[in-house]
Amino acid sequence: MPNHTFDRPPQPITIGTKELAAPSSTSAAIARSATLPSALPLVVLLALALSCLAFFSAPNIIGLFHDDGIYVVVAKALSEGSGYRIISLPGEPYQTKYPFLYSYLLSWAWSFNPHISEIIPLLHFANVFFYGVSLLLAYVLYVQNSDGRNSDALLYLFLVGANASVFSMTSYILSDIPFMAACLCSLALSNLENPFLTRTKAIVLLSASVAIAFMLRQAGAALIFAGLIHFLLSGKRKEFYLFVAIVGCLIVPWLLWQALHASGAVENPLFAYYQSYESPALFLALSDPRAACQIIWDNLRYLTSSIDNLILRLQIIPGLRFVVYPLMLWGLLSIVRRQTVFFNGFLLFYGGLILSWPFNPARYFLPLVPVLLLSLFHGAQAASAFLQLRTKTTWSGMIVPVLVRIPIAMVALLMIGWLWGYVHIDRNQHLVQWGGFRSSYGWGGFSETFSWVKQNTQEDDILAAAYDPMYYLYTGRKAVRPWIHRPETYFYPYGNASPDLGSVEEISNYLEELGVRFLIVNPLEGYSERVAVAKLFDNLVQSYEVRPELVFESTDQFHRIYALPQPAGKNLQRR
Repeated sequence: MPNHTFDRPPQPITIGTKELAAPSSTSAAIARSATLPSALPLVVLLALALSCLAFFSAPNIIGLFHDDGIYVVVAKALSEGSGYRIISLPGEPYQTKYPFLYSYLLSWAWSFNPHISEIIPLLHFANVFFYGVSLLLAYVLYVQNSDGRNSDALLYLFLVGANASVFSMTSYILSDIPFMAACLCSLALSNLENPFLTRTKAIVLLSASVAIAFMLRQAGAALIFAGLIHFLLSGKRKEFYLFVAIVGCLIVPWLLWQALHASGAVENPLFAYYQSYESPALFLALSDPRAACQIIWDNLRYLTSSIDNLILRLQIIPGLRFVVYPLMLWGLLSIVRRQTVFFNGFLLFYGGLILSWPFNPARYFLPLVPVLLLSLFHGAQAASAFLQLRTKTTWSGMIVPVLVRIPIAMVALLMIGWLWGYVHIDRNQHLVQWGGFRSSYGWGGFSETFSWVKQNTQEDDILAAAYDPMYYLYTGRKAVRPWIHRPETYFYPYGNASPDLGSVEEISNYLEELGVRFLIVNPLEGYSERVAVAKLFDNLVQSYEVRPELVFESTDQFHRIYALPQPAGKNLQRR
C-alpha cells in the first residue's frame, strides 16, 4: 500500500477544557447516556445486520492466512485428545506460541462435527459471534465518552464494524476479533466508579477480562501492565493485590506449561516460526540501536498508511485528511485527558508493543480501531461545542453540528462503497485477502491440488507447502512451511526490504531431515515474502542433481507439485 504524508503538520488548536464538551468521567457519561435508550434497539439491530453480513460473506475456506489453519489444527488435536499440539507438523510438536483459549473454544466445533467441509460454518459462526459482541462493547465505549446523540452512536458503530480492517478479518478463523472484544470489555470496565457494580465486583470482572485477553493473545500483556500501573498509582494496596491474584491465578498455569514444554521444542529451524515469537525491537536497543529505531520508525509509517488506506479510505479523497486528522487528534487528546490511568496505560503499552514488534503492525492495530474512530467523533463533538460558543446566532445550533460531521459522513460513504464491493466479489473467480484485496486466482486450483494429493500420495507422506496447515486439514497429510521465518527482513527497511528465507542448501537439508516427499508451489498474493519464496522454490528445484519431477500442475497453472528425490538408497546428490 502507498504511504501518504501531510504536506505540513496541522497547527495546534488551544481551547479551554470546558469548551471540549466531553464527559469528565465514566459515571457522568453514563448519566448522560439516559438520553440514548431509543438508540439501543437500533444499535442491536445494526450489530446483528453487520454480523449476518459478515457470516454470509465469509468464504468456506480455512488456511489462506496460515495462522488460521494453525488454530484450527490445534483445535482438532484438542478435540481428539491429542493434547495441545500442532498435529499437522512432522513429529506433532507442542504449540507453545499461542495461548490455548481460542483453540480450546474452536475445539468444541470439532466435537460437533469432525469433517472439515462441514465444520467451517461453525467456526465462522464463533468468529462472527465475537464480532457482534465487539460492536456492542464498542457502543458501550462510545456511551462512556459521548454527548448523547443517537445518530452519532449508530454512525460510530457502523464505522467500527464496516471498515476494511475489522470487517474483512471476520472471514478468517483468527483470535484477533475475540481479542478485540476482550480489550474493549477491559476498557469499558476500567472506570471502577459506576452505579451498576460495587468496586470489588468491578475489579474482579476487570481482572478476569484482562486475563482472558492475555489467554487469547499474549499481546494482552499490555492490559496487565496497564492494570498494574493503575492500581499502584491508586495507592490502594488491597485492590492491587486482588488484581494481581486474579490475573495470576488465570494466566500462571499457562505460563508454566509453556515454559515446561518449550524446552522440548523440535530443533529443526523450520519449526521456530510455529513455536515462539520473534523478539521486539526494544530488545535490540542496546545491541543494535539503529536497527531498533529503523523497525519502530518503519512500523509507524506502515501504521499511518494502514489507517489512511485500510481503515478510513482517505486515499480516495486526499483532501479529507486535512479535516479528519486534526479532528481525530483533537478528540484523542480530549479522551486521554479524561480517561483512567488504565485506559491511557493500555494505549501507551499496546501502541509501544505493536510499533516495536518486527512485523507490519496493520493487523495488530485492530483493538485500537474503536478508540481511533471514537477520537474522530469526540473531535467533532468538541469542534461543534467550540464553534457554537463563538457563533451566537440562532441558526448556529442547527447548522454547526451538521457541518462538523460532514467529514465523518464522507468517511462512512467511502466505507459503504468498499463494503458493497467486498461482498459482491465473485469468490469462485477471486480469493479475497485481508483488507478486501482480491487475488488473481480462485479456489479451484487449490481444490484440484488437494484431490491430486489425496489420490496420489501415501498417508504418511510429508509435504512442503506455504499453506501447510491447510493441506493437512484438506488432505490429512502432514506438512511444513519450507523456509526460515525472519520477518525483520520482510518489511525493513520500508519500501526496500529484501526477505531472507535461508539458503537453498540450508532448506534442502532441513527438508531432508524431516523426510519431505513433495514440494508444493502455490500462489502467495498478499504475502510480503511472495517474490522471495518463488525464487527460493525455483532454486531449490534446480539444486538437485536428480531433478525433482513435476507430477502435477493445476488447470489455472498457479499450482505445481514436485516429487523430491529421496536420500539413502535413492542416490540423492546435490550440486
